[in-house]
Amino acid sequence: MWYGMAWSYGIGLILVLVWWEEQAGNFLVSISNLIIERNASQL
Repeated sequence: MWYGMAWSYGIGLILVLVWWEEQAGNFLVSISNLIIERNASQL
C-alpha cells in the first residue's frame, strides 16, 4: 500500500517541479524585462 502512495506522490512531485520550472522561467523573464525597462527609462 505504501508503494502506491509513494508512486503517486513521486509523479505529483515531478509534475509540480515541471510546472514550477515553467512558471519560474516566465517569472524571471518578466522580472528581467521590468528591470531592463526601468533602467532604460532612467538613463
